[in-house]
Amino acid sequence: MVLFGQILLTTGLITQKDLELAIEEQKKSPRLLGEILRERGLLSRKDLWEAWTAQLVLKTPQIGALKAPLEVRRLAFGELAEHYNATPISVSQNETVLLINSKNDFPILDDLNVLYGIEQITVVVTSKELEDELKKTYPNARIAKCAKCSESVASQTTRIMITEEKKVLFVCDECYKQIERDTGIFEEENR
Repeated sequence: MVLFGQILLTTGLITQKDLELAIEEQKKSPRLLGEILRERGLLSRKDLWEAWTAQLVLKTPQIGALKAPLEVRRLAFGELAEHYNATPISVSQNETVLLINSKNDFPILDDLNVLYGIEQITVVVTSKELEDELKKTYPNARIAKCAKCSESVASQTTRIMITEEKKVLFVCDECYKQIERDTGIFEEENR
């Protein structure tokens, strides 16, 4: 398992001493490590998101298995986190990417826009039925597309990848299998 603190150390965002002190504080409270480090001024919100996304992709490359703890949802959505179970995959000034597993979470699109002024929201759904329902309810919704074929990625097993520029990419099942057949690049991951 890839630990959040290890990602922060590897990227040079914190020192070993910073990590040790934050872990000691975490033992005394139910807060996440990232929250503690951010409160201490060691990480920005952007740093937290990049590290959390890296951990997410390393731990759970398949989209259907992603779940964000309430504390992570609070970091992304503030008070809206109490009302929705959508998983924030990427949060930035340019674009917010959300995983929505239920049509009950569709209204978060309106709420993020109205309460936080977030207009660029890309939605990842885990089934074709949910995608169809999203298109009916929110015809202008931006649906995540496969980085290779540009088809929608409405599948439990869609893969997430992060580029060196920290951009989140999705690869649909068919393209994933094709890349694996052509290059063998994912063979080791599947063992």
